[in-house]
Amino acid sequence: MTPAPDFCALCAEMLAALEVEAYKPFAIDPEDYPLFERAQAALALATPPPEPTTSQITFNDSSTEEVIRLDKEGFHYKGQFIADAGEAHRLMLAFLKQHAKVEQ
Repeated sequence: MTPAPDFCALCAEMLAALEVEAYKPFAIDPEDYPLFERAQAALALATPPPEPTTSQITFNDSSTEEVIRLDKEGFHYKGQFIADAGEAHRLMLAFLKQHAKVEQ
């Protein structure tokens, strides 16, 4: 995935380049450059892209230590990534059965 362009940096770079041209001896006023005004307006409106949300589900034991974490990478058991779906299922069932007994 291509990262989103940094519009604030792009507008600031355009403004800096235009200011250099505009302030040369005998240059016209920077406001007479339509691109300069557009770059200033774009810089004022540019906002960074929203940060992606970190979505995860965590199962802790009674001491609040993380046992299982489900996130965008997959299934983690006691800090170790479990790539095998069958093993992840077995570990999840064992955890749920163990804690269901404790709750009763």
